[in-house]
Amino acid sequence: MNALPKLLLAELDRERTTVELHTRIEAIAHDERGWSLTCSAGRRFAGFDGLVVNVPAGQATPLLAGCAPQLAERAASCVGEPCWAVLVRPETPRDLGFDAAFVDAGPLAWVADTGSKPGRPAGPAWVLHSRGEWARAQLETPADSVGRQLLAAWAELVGEPLAPAFVQVHRWRFAKPEPLPELHLFDADRKLGVCGDWCGGPRVEGAVTSGRSLAATLLAGP
Repeated sequence: MNALPKLLLAELDRERTTVELHTRIEAIAHDERGWSLTCSAGRRFAGFDGLVVNVPAGQATPLLAGCAPQLAERAASCVGEPCWAVLVRPETPRDLGFDAAFVDAGPLAWVADTGSKPGRPAGPAWVLHSRGEWARAQLETPADSVGRQLLAAWAELVGEPLAPAFVQVHRWRFAKPEPLPELHLFDADRKLGVCGDWCGGPRVEGAVTSGRSLAATLLAGP
């Protein structure tokens, strides 16, 4: 999912833009000098005229709570479902007769062969997504146990176990938000904007729409 940001990043003017990678922002604040941010390592970034918060609602809420309680309250009103996701490459590839399917029973909700997408490496690479209610009940279960359960459900679905050559399990806490009707949230006085797939519409197209909406507002000025 990071292909699009990487393409956008490549277009930035690096002489005028500083990009910080692998940096988790844990606090934001505003004073007469503008916005400042503090990361988990204790570093502080300051002197910003405006700020965009583009993270899931559950992560935006604590960031906004101290400096923008009204926006934090709005973010907190967004509810959603978690998801456990498994990426599995079968040891012996075989044609299952479909590239993707919605699943109506058991812990699985959706499966898809990402290897069937254009430009991907040869060979199947199946992604298994769990149901939201199942993921919520298993949210703190160790990843290896979750992986075994979803692979067993996958084997039952296709009628035989597919011995994995590679398995990766990921807990997706904020997978499926019930989006707010607003395309973005904005504090015009302090140039604080909030956007994401939980504003206006879910999935990647909702995230793009939300980001473009906030960008238009910021570029329009006072």
